Amino acid sequence: MRRCIALAAVLAGAIGLSSCSPAPEDDWRSELRPKWTVTATLMSSPVIAGDTILAYVQTSGVSESLIAWDRTTGEELWRAVVLPGRDAPGVAQRVAVITHDGAWRVAYLAPIDADDPPRSWMRLAVADVRSGEEIEPQLKDDPVWSRRPATCKQESAFCLEGRHKEGSKSDGELILRAGRLLADEDPRSGFNEDGFLVGRHVSYSYGDATTVRYGVDGAYTWWRSYEEVFGDGTSPTGGWAWHDDDDGLPVIGWGGAAAPEIASYPADDRIDLTAGRTVGLDRRTGETLWTQEHTDQCAFRDAVLRPNADGILPLCRYRTGTVVRHFEKPGEIPDLTYDDVDIDLIGVDASSGDVAWTVPLGDEPRNYSYHEQPTAPWSDSEQHAVGIVNGERTVIDLGDGTTRRLAPDVDALCAPERSQIELASIFADIPYATAKNLVVCDVTGRVKHHAKTSPAALALAGFDLHDDIAMVLDGELAYFPRIAESTPARTSTSMASSTAKPPR
Repeated sequence: MRRCIALAAVLAGAIGLSSCSPAPEDDWRSELRPKWTVTATLMSSPVIAGDTILAYVQTSGVSESLIAWDRTTGEELWRAVVLPGRDAPGVAQRVAVITHDGAWRVAYLAPIDADDPPRSWMRLAVADVRSGEEIEPQLKDDPVWSRRPATCKQESAFCLEGRHKEGSKSDGELILRAGRLLADEDPRSGFNEDGFLVGRHVSYSYGDATTVRYGVDGAYTWWRSYEEVFGDGTSPTGGWAWHDDDDGLPVIGWGGAAAPEIASYPADDRIDLTAGRTVGLDRRTGETLWTQEHTDQCAFRDAVLRPNADGILPLCRYRTGTVVRHFEKPGEIPDLTYDDVDIDLIGVDASSGDVAWTVPLGDEPRNYSYHEQPTAPWSDSEQHAVGIVNGERTVIDLGDGTTRRLAPDVDALCAPERSQIELASIFADIPYATAKNLVVCDVTGRVKHHAKTSPAALALAGFDLHDDIAMVLDGELAYFPRIAESTPARTSTSMASSTAKPPR
């Protein structure tokens, strides 16, 4: 798409005008330099809240801090020691911010005392994003055992999944109202007793993780065997993913084959990549409404089990394939060796489970592995993915499956494998992934360190050029002021936009 005024089009024939400036989303030639950068090991994507930028950052060994920077200058404003809480190492870390009476606030989990071990009870802290001053000091006397705070749906408040130290042992949704953490009394709120939530309503028991349970408004609605849902030989030890945020859709889950126990190191295990199953379950009864066999979230995408704005759930369907994981010692990321992989990228209607479109990806290693070639997958967004189709970089529309080739002479942004950092947490000897880092790559996927990016490359990676952008670029926190002119009638649906907006 090119943006030309009508007069230019009229004059083109008369005075020899033959081209016009490309729209920023199509501009691969302009070179952009961040206004400022900060060297830091980010554990979360940065978020812009008013005139402040915040992110979780690894600090001093296994410690983690929430750090705030001035949006204009990049100067550090304050930092606070934080805990990951019960968020598992594979869960992406996100900073929770809201507006209250016109001012921005941030919530995080903090140790009750500075010398507390990471497996102790923790507390919710709420602070002014600009000064770091805590706003709800009474929360220091209310220890919790929870996941990191999030922004509640449809209201400007903070929520937790967890429980009070002095309250019920049931895990549930807590909401911060009038300075107190209260149980969410919405009849649609989740319920869990003596276990841990893996979705808004879905949970497993601490003592028995072989049963999937669905709780609403203080009671269980249904429960089913994990193997009954995901197939013989599956187990939570093989991994799981759930999407339960849209009441208009089935409960969507993914499960895989049980991971074998490792008795000694070094050790190898072989995983059948076709063993994964994605399902849609009825919210009232737990009945399986639809099933997609041999599926998994795509390794070449920064994917989560979530339908896009078109109601399409992108998945990778494995026709064939295995992977051998080699573990040299406990706590280390295994080396992976793939064999006989053949995959499709499919778009599944989240309501019906029907396959809306299919794009064959074949056996190209860059479509399923960071390890097979010294090249990195290209960055994508909620609207599209970038893969290798018939040997060429291809942009795949995740709404309808249409494809377009990316010109071979342009550099795009790609996402190398995230490094692993050990953090002090309730999980022992398990590393956490750093934030998604984007780097400039040529057509082969070769990383070009310290290269400048372009407006089109940022747009292809899912950033909204009409907003300021804070991101991790080539291992640093980078800030770009707004690149494109504001268009009042335009509504952004990009999930990669870095600017936090107050809930509507």
